[in-house]
Amino acid sequence: MQAHRFTIKYPFKDSPDIDLEAVTNLFHKWIQEDAVDGLLLDVADYKHVPAGPGIMLVGDKVEYNLDFENDEPGFLYIRKRALDVELEDEVKVGLERINKAASLLTDFGLSVDTTQAQITFRDRLRLPNTAEAFTKVVPLVAEAVAQVNGAATVSRVENDARGPLTVQVTGKG
Repeated sequence: MQAHRFTIKYPFKDSPDIDLEAVTNLFHKWIQEDAVDGLLLDVADYKHVPAGPGIMLVGDKVEYNLDFENDEPGFLYIRKRALDVELEDEVKVGLERINKAASLLTDFGLSVDTTQAQITFRDRLRLPNTAEAFTKVVPLVAEAVAQVNGAATVSRVENDARGPLTVQVTGKG
C-alpha cells in the first residue's frame, strides 16, 4: 500500500514563546548547511495568518513547518511526493526525518513531544477516510512507529468523512 502525501505533527511540550523571526533565520541556516533531509528551497513566512501554517521550510518533496493550525502549536513534517516505497517505509522515513529536525529544534530551545504524533494521510484516492482504510493503516503505522520511536498505540481521529484519514499515535517517544 502506498500513500504519497502525508503529514506528521508533533506538539510542543510546552506553550513556548516562539520568536518566529529567529525560527525564520534558523530555517535559512538549515538550507545553507543542508542540516535536514530533503532538497530544501526556501522559507515562507505565514506568521500573519492567525492559527495558520506559521513558518514553512519549503522543499521539493518535503516541508518542515512550525505550525499553529487549530491553535495547536507544533512541528509539522509534510511529505509531498512519493518515495516509491510501501506506506510503512514512507512513514518510517518521515518519522526519522522529523525526529532529526526536532532534535535541531531542541538545540535551538524548542522542545517537541515525540510521544504524541498526529499522522494525516492526504492522499484520499489511495487512503480514503473510511473504517476499512484505517484498519489497513493501523498495523503499518504501528510497525513504522515501533521501529523508530518504540511501541505505540494508533487510534483514529474522528473528523469529517470528506477530510483526510488522520490517526493519533501515542507512545514512549
